Parts: sequence; structure tokens; C-alpha cells
Amino acid sequence: FTAMLPGRPGLRLGLSFDAKRSGLLVTELADEGLVAEHNINCVGSPSIDRGDVIVAVNGVRGDYQKLVDEVKRGMGSEIQLLVKAGQAKVIRSPPPSRPKLIKKVF
Repeated sequence: FTAMLPGRPGLRLGLSFDAKRSGLLVTELADEGLVAEHNINCVGSPSIDRGDVIVAVNGVRGDYQKLVDEVKRGMGSEIQLLVKAGQAKVIRSPPPSRPKLIKKVF
């Protein structure tokens, strides 16, 4: 899946990773940062989670150093991540347009 992270000068990506042949394996997620904001606002698309692998950054593929360099170069502007899901994803649905009636039993 593709994740678009907004350009926010001064805000870090907010994740830790291990370098893998296939890309950057997400090992930890911070409570703040571009990825945390994406995960909060990703209604209708997958969130980025531990175990996912970032295989391209802004169209750049290759070894981990190329990906890290592209993240650094892209900070402050929109960053496009191509992510290979590490596990089954649950996609959040938008809230219902009408409130549901809840029947209370006493």
C-alpha cells in the first residue's frame, strides 16, 4: 500500500527500523511524528505498523541507505512511502453519517 505523509517542517518520521534487503522493517512507532499523524488520520487506508516493510520512498528503491537518504531529503515536504504490510491490515471505516440508536436494557 502507499502512505502519503504530509510535509511538516520540524516533525520527525516517528519510527525505528532495521535495515533489511527488501527495505526498512518498522520495529517501533513513536507516539508523535508523521507516521503517528498518518495512522490517526488514515480512515479508508491502512495504517503503518510494526512489522511492515518500507520498500520505496518517493519512488526511490534500493538498499536501506538510499531509502534513509530519501527520507532525509524529503523532510519538510510530502513523503510517499510504498509499504509492504507485515500482517493482515484492518482498515478503519469513516464514522457513520447518521447516529445509530442504541437500545438500553435495564
